[in-house]
Amino acid sequence: MGQVLALGDAHELAGFVLVGASVVPARTPDEIRAAWARLGGGVSLLITTEAAAAVLDEELRHRDDLLTAVLP
Repeated sequence: MGQVLALGDAHELAGFVLVGASVVPARTPDEIRAAWARLGGGVSLLITTEAAAAVLDEELRHRDDLLTAVLP
C-alpha cells in the first residue's frame, strides 16, 4: 500500500497524523498548488479539505491511480 497524505488546512487535518497520514498544510490556492506540485509518487490515498479539492479539481479528475477523500 502506498502513502496516505492529507492536504489542506492544518487545523482540519491535524488528527490524521494519529492514523499515520502525512499532513501537508496548505491554506491558500497558491500553497495548495505548490504542495500538489511537490508530491512524489507513492501516494495512494489523498485526504483533502473541500477548499483544497476545489483548487485541485481539474488535477484530481485526471488521477485514476489516486483515491481521494474530501472532508465535508
